[in-house]
Amino acid sequence: MIVWIASFPRSGNTLYRIAIHQLTGLPTYAAVEDPLFNGEPMLLEAMGHVTLPHGARLPSRQEIRRGVAKRTHPFLNDDEVHFVKTHARAHELPYEAPAVYIVRDGRDALVSFAHYQLTAKWGKTPERFKPRLLRIVQNCRWGEHVIGWLPKAAEVIRYEDMVADPIGVVAESIETLGLDVAINRDAEIPTFEELCAKSRRFFRRGHVGGYADEMPKYIETEFWELHGNGMIAAGYEG
Repeated sequence: MIVWIASFPRSGNTLYRIAIHQLTGLPTYAAVEDPLFNGEPMLLEAMGHVTLPHGARLPSRQEIRRGVAKRTHPFLNDDEVHFVKTHARAHELPYEAPAVYIVRDGRDALVSFAHYQLTAKWGKTPERFKPRLLRIVQNCRWGEHVIGWLPKAAEVIRYEDMVADPIGVVAESIETLGLDVAINRDAEIPTFEELCAKSRRFFRRGHVGGYADEMPKYIETEFWELHGNGMIAAGYEG
């Protein structure tokens, strides 16, 4: 069976995958491969990342939008659990399957996303951070993503809770889903410092509320105007 690990980018999906692999020993997959991961062997190992087999390729968003018929997927009727990461919106999934949704304070997520795009993907200078952050706030669909996923996910976890207690939160999510998976609660999850050592491109600060010293007030005001409904739905206050 497939279990989706869903989130908006920069909301803890990678940390969840690391915890899943360390707790269960199971591999994890990605619906869409990120080429930047190819240069991060230690991070791939920590996640137990395995590339989807050729016969298990998932339809692209373009194929789904064009109404391409869904082919039978080998993971759907498999007795084993296959954890698959996705950043897709809830209505874009090619197959119905249980999902864990990870939600993070949108201000932290978008600040992290802006840094990730500038440095990890494009190698731009920090001076472009504020214009890039504003563009993301104005054009992304963070609030829509959250509102679409909250009622659909079988389990919703908060990034902030997972950072505080990754073993407890992730193990509880497995149990809540009723998955027939052995959990090793004595497993050790790498600290954030250790994760940074594995990859500076993917792990930067990880601070809860770190947006406060990076998101200017005029951008935060616009964020609330555009994404306030998502924040309220997810239980974040202004």
